[in-house]
Amino acid sequence: MAVASSAHSGIHRRVLVVDDEENLRHMLTVLLKREGYEVSAVANGEAALAELEARSYDLVLADVRMPKMGGLELLEALRRGASRRPSS
Repeated sequence: MAVASSAHSGIHRRVLVVDDEENLRHMLTVLLKREGYEVSAVANGEAALAELEARSYDLVLADVRMPKMGGLELLEALRRGASRRPSS
């Protein structure tokens, strides 16, 4: 996995990792933090929606198939939410 590093620029980008496999969440978290990213990780789409309500993220990495709510369902929920927000 190649990730452009933001550590040297002083910019801390926030990434949300969404995956039901704990080992993969951990591995991605370690790799992204090593590259200078601020990382949060959750186990499913429902938890991701709650996290996205609480904080803003620059990038969401989501597994497609997860229990409760998969990545595609999460994307659709985010699109529906974005379409309901007033434009600024």
